[in-house]
Amino acid sequence: MKNFKISSAILSLAILLLSACGGGSSGGGTTVASCGAVTTATLPVTTVSAAISTPTTWTADKVYYVSTSININDVLTIQPGAVIKFATGVSGGASLVVGSSGKIVASGDSSKSIVFTSYKDDTVGGDSNADLAVTTPAVGDWGKISLASDGSTFNCVKFAYGGKTNSTLDIGYGTAKSATVTNSTFAHNNGGNSSMLVATSFDANGVVDASLASAATVITGNTFYDNKVPLSISGLFSIDDSNVFHDPADANVKNTYNGIFHMGHSNKPIVGNITYAETEVPFVLAGYIDVPDGSQLTLGDDVTVKFFEGSSTLNTNYNGNGGLNTVAKIIANATAGKKVVFTSYKDDMHGGDTNGDGSATSPAVGDWARVVLNSNGSIFNRCEFYYGGWDTANRETLSLTTYSATVSNSTFAHNHGGVISAMPFNVYGAINASQASATTSITGNVFYDNNIPLMMSGNFSIDDSNVFHNPAAASTKNTYNGIFFMGNSANYISTITLSATEVPFVIVGDIYVTSGNTLTLGNNVVFKFSGALTQITYDGNITNATGSGVVFTSLKDDSYKGDTNGDGASSGVANDWYGVRNSSHTYISQGNTYFNKCPATGC
Repeated sequence: MKNFKISSAILSLAILLLSACGGGSSGGGTTVASCGAVTTATLPVTTVSAAISTPTTWTADKVYYVSTSININDVLTIQPGAVIKFATGVSGGASLVVGSSGKIVASGDSSKSIVFTSYKDDTVGGDSNADLAVTTPAVGDWGKISLASDGSTFNCVKFAYGGKTNSTLDIGYGTAKSATVTNSTFAHNNGGNSSMLVATSFDANGVVDASLASAATVITGNTFYDNKVPLSISGLFSIDDSNVFHDPADANVKNTYNGIFHMGHSNKPIVGNITYAETEVPFVLAGYIDVPDGSQLTLGDDVTVKFFEGSSTLNTNYNGNGGLNTVAKIIANATAGKKVVFTSYKDDMHGGDTNGDGSATSPAVGDWARVVLNSNGSIFNRCEFYYGGWDTANRETLSLTTYSATVSNSTFAHNHGGVISAMPFNVYGAINASQASATTSITGNVFYDNNIPLMMSGNFSIDDSNVFHNPAAASTKNTYNGIFFMGNSANYISTITLSATEVPFVIVGDIYVTSGNTLTLGNNVVFKFSGALTQITYDGNITNATGSGVVFTSLKDDSYKGDTNGDGASSGVANDWYGVRNSSHTYISQGNTYFNKCPATGC
């Protein structure tokens, strides 16, 4: 009876492993190499309990039983077809610890795969523990393989039932080291501490823990399923779209926290020219993650980036080193028909269930903080930003600070962006471009269900291509549906054109058109002013190029461009705002009538 059960299990596992290791394509369509089946025949057992200090080869005709944790201080070569089983019940888990002078070369191939598994696993190499019963291996039966040196390779390797305390393969072991992991399968392992993972942002050690791995690391063509956290990464190497995050034999079998985790710390920036291209699962960013001076993060088509709750932020040049000469970019430039998504860790609609709660929680406005640009040249095209703007001030989701970026054909929905009840404070916009520089371009975007959609500076123009409602439900707009100017000395208006007509431009404070500059206003543009002392003063020129339709009025005036102050219904009254005047204090429009139009000859 036992032989029948073992044979059935072997057949089942063989089919599964042939599917997992035998080639095919990932969710992104990248073909991975073909790997042979694992060894199911009963093999003799060799016990390993001593450190390896000379070049050593483990051959395909044995099961190597690792009875305790051992150190590897020279090169361990593992042949295709070899089976390595680890003792169970060892405190901390039986492990292989590769020291600074050691290395593992485990290269399976198209003829046979290599297996690292539990001593209780009878489906490979036979009933090695000779217990005369069908034993059941379990997640965390053994410890891990820890690499404290560069250069180890794992190709066509099956890792099962490891991770007693967290990871199963630890690249670096607390230091910045590299390894190559290709065409391998990780199934039924631990990885991370599930209870802590949903409570803090700094405890997601993947089954493959590459959170400190160095730039030469390669992780491609692998399959992860039925683990807790599959993969954690540093910001020093790229991830393509060749890894698979489900059981090839059953697409419903995934991982509990099905994502690629980057836990942000001061020692984990994204350095170099790094590309994140995985599309089956999201990249989960937690804490402050910086793209420093001289580096670039490129996000591929259909990539989803999820942010852990609270202050999680993606920055360029976080410390502002280099000033205007800095070169640090985020390039999220999706091709037609594709997109890049920035959203909450709780958002199951994009990238699936990543926080492992099924559908127990829903995303909410302000779940995560923001993307902050402290350098020029970033591009966001065909992107979607959801549920951002966390902190006590209910802030922005994308901040351009004093730099420039291109933001086009993108959607901003369900974000904070500040409130106007305490103006001039707490006004940010889902996009905060309140001090952005002259080469900024914000065109063709859609804003809805945000508080304040957009804050802009006087350094760049706005055309009439942005939309301020949900295209699928026109009644869904923004709480404070306008384009806001914050008046201060940093926001003097240069030579620009303002042409947006769906919503008004809202003036907060004093706005100046400086000498030698011209503010050109498109037809049917509306300005609303937020308080009794709010005004526009110009030493330069204000022109209405089309000669008609420009209105200056109170923020309370719903008769022009609808409800902008978010109170449902209100009307302007005399002296709600101050006026529009030239430097000689000659008014072309005064707030004592609460609204005025430009004369037909121009303002």
